Amino acid sequence: MLLESRQSVTSISDNLGYDSIHYFSKQFAAYYGISPTAFRSRNSLPRDLG
Repeated sequence: MLLESRQSVTSISDNLGYDSIHYFSKQFAAYYGISPTAFRSRNSLPRDLG
């Protein structure tokens, strides 16, 4: 979802059923070793190409 949409990380965490953006971010970072925002920045196409 982070790479396929322009929704905020907060919206995505809500859509996934997390009650807290902080908990979502902590779980994401524990699994991927990087925050959701950093993951999106490092893996997305530049805005003019995507």
